[in-house]
Amino acid sequence: IRFGLGGIKGVGDTAVEAIVNARDKGGKFKDVFDFFERVNLSSCNKKAIESLVYGGAFDNIGGITREQFFATGKKGTTMIEVLMRYGNMYQESKSSMQNSLFGDMGVEIQKPTIDKAAPWDNLYKLRNEKDVVGMYISAHPLDSYRVLLKAMNATNISELQNNEEFLAKYAPGTNLNFGGIVTSSEEKIGMKSGKPYIVMEVEDFSGSHSFTIAGKLFPVYRNMFLANSFVLISGEIKERYQRKEDKDAGKPVEYSFSINK
Repeated sequence: IRFGLGGIKGVGDTAVEAIVNARDKGGKFKDVFDFFERVNLSSCNKKAIESLVYGGAFDNIGGITREQFFATGKKGTTMIEVLMRYGNMYQESKSSMQNSLFGDMGVEIQKPTIDKAAPWDNLYKLRNEKDVVGMYISAHPLDSYRVLLKAMNATNISELQNNEEFLAKYAPGTNLNFGGIVTSSEEKIGMKSGKPYIVMEVEDFSGSHSFTIAGKLFPVYRNMFLANSFVLISGEIKERYQRKEDKDAGKPVEYSFSINK
């Protein structure tokens, strides 16, 4: 998948130009040290590099993993900071050599040691990836549940995004399953009822939708619908509550998807 560097959150035009210019002049980056030796680090700053790491831009450059970039050394500095310091020293030394009688000699600065780091939890890695890129690229949090969702005959959440088409497709009384990951969850209090309820955003391979857990379901499931939880929602198409005056006025009955469990 090709994704423009400028589309990564936190990576501005100046950072992109610095990377492109370095590539144009010296070709592909051989490794992570080569990147920091050649790219203008005043234009491509720490924030931009962090976003590039989260987005997976360094995954194939070799010699370092995403978690190693953020590993903290004995002095409390991250590997990104160590590499930036190395890059600045290298570039300053190279510039000085070019302006001296010894310009033909190579720059000799010891490369920092890249320490080992505990692997990130896959969900943490993917969440950061989506935060900066806007989508999952390297994998999807639900990959390990794909077979289960198919076995449960789970309906694509994207079908809920057009309520009219959805209700036209599924008749009242139809039982449906939706499965996905909770990307956000917020507990609220009803303005009129004064009773608590939960509004959660659930995402699957097709899209996302906001679900509400209220009434008798709230105390039973309130602790299950936390952010980053994997859930399977079952329910059916039911008639919405209709006021007596609306029925007397002959207003058409409305239907919606109602969660059972």
